[in-house]
Amino acid sequence: MTGRDYDRIVRENAPLVHAVAARFRGRGAEYEDVFQAGCVGLYKAATRYDETLGTAFSTYAVPVIIGEIRMLLRSGGAVKVGRSARALGAAALAEKERIEKETGEEARVGEIAAALGESPERVAAALTACAPVASIDADDGASYAAPDETEAALLRADLGRAVAMLDPLERRLIILRYRHELSQAGVGRVLSMSQVQVSRREKKALEKLRAILT
Repeated sequence: MTGRDYDRIVRENAPLVHAVAARFRGRGAEYEDVFQAGCVGLYKAATRYDETLGTAFSTYAVPVIIGEIRMLLRSGGAVKVGRSARALGAAALAEKERIEKETGEEARVGEIAAALGESPERVAAALTACAPVASIDADDGASYAAPDETEAALLRADLGRAVAMLDPLERRLIILRYRHELSQAGVGRVLSMSQVQVSRREKKALEKLRAILT
């Protein structure tokens, strides 16, 4: 994405962050902190995304958002926003209001950054990190249901996490069977196992995956 409008990206993809954050309720952190971590992940995804690879932005962003939330949960604390970021965020919000009052149009991150002598990236990050909690949780009737592609990305992320928890042989067997679509006989040839052994091990691995995912 060249010439990214980070403010628009964050605003339009807030439902995506909500959808991901909702899956981490009750994991030891306040929901607003989980959502805030997800917004940081969304911003990072927006700065790194390359549309020429042919992957939908939501598909690319979900693992980055999840990674940021997991970092928060592992740390056991709230999202820490530095004083400099808070100060820049406050200045950016004030400048945003001034521009919108003068022009009657929504201020773009680039305009705000130019007025403050800052980079658009720093301003977007500060605005994201300092977003008011009220705007996160306000129930304005908006639906936060994830679109189909988002749900698919979430399921892939969950499945990838579950497969990573299998032992090495089971993990390789599942990848050969379901990613590379080999038959049980074909997997047996690769792993030097009989088809019966592959069948038994596959059944055991699938039972483990079901237990992890439920």
